[in-house]
Amino acid sequence: METDQNGTDTYDGRNDGDAGQISVALPHDAMIHEDRDESTKNQHQTGYYPGCVYQYCKTFFAPAEWENRKVIIEFEGVYQHAQVYVLNAIKTI
Repeated sequence: METDQNGTDTYDGRNDGDAGQISVALPHDAMIHEDRDESTKNQHQTGYYPGCVYQYCKTFFAPAEWENRKVIIEFEGVYQHAQVYVLNAIKTI
């Protein structure tokens, strides 16, 4: 993974049901922090991890020369139901 223009590849991550955030380096598997449960919906397909909605947040500085230009944000691995927000507006991926 390449680092961003700020020289870091860490993100703030959290389970949607948790109040706090943790600093994580990507790639990151959020489910491994959950307690396993044999009665979980997907059972062995998810290793008995219940899964949740997870958020990864990244704030970075956009230089002035980016204004009125097309900017591409590349994700090397994103789950099928991912949603990306830029300036608080959802973007299609």
